[in-house]
Formats: sequence, C-alpha cells, structure tokens
Amino acid sequence: MFKTIKKLLGVVPTDEQETDKEAIEKIEKAERVKTVTVKPKEATTAKPKRMTRKSLGTLTKLQIDELAAEMFGVELDRRKTKTAMIEEFMAAQKKAK
Repeated sequence: MFKTIKKLLGVVPTDEQETDKEAIEKIEKAERVKTVTVKPKEATTAKPKRMTRKSLGTLTKLQIDELAAEMFGVELDRRKTKTAMIEEFMAAQKKAK
C-alpha cells in the first residue's frame, strides 16, 4: 500500500524508476498495427421469431396488434380482451407456419 502511495506522490526508489523507463522504451519500440480487418458475420436466413403466450403476455394490447400486423399482416380487434387477442395471434402464427 505504501509503495502505491509513494508512486502516486512521485517518491519512487531508483530501481523502480529504471524499470519504468525500460517499460516505456519497450512500448516506444513496439510495432504499430497498420490495418485491422474485420470480417462481418455471414448473414443467415433466420426463421421468424416464434412468440409464446408468455412473451405476448408481457406486451400491451397495442403492441400485440402492431406485432401481428407486422409479422402476419393481420389486424386484431383491440376491443377484445388481451387473452382473446393472444389467442388470435397464436392462431395467425400457426396458420403462417
């Protein structure tokens, strides 16, 4: 702990100063990386995500309606209960399978 405090205050014994200088020299002599090539991951044609009753239960009625329109092109009746909307969504999902 005292060594750390001494380093922070600049009170470092001479042998530790020399190792710091050596480390700095190694860093300065190191090769620099010129280019880095990153290859994108190949796109896979993933199946559409299947929704479960539990995952639909966390959404609002509006979100369920929008999701059904986006995934299956089906307009759900938002006047119905959330449970009824989930059942309609599951039927549309099964039909689209």
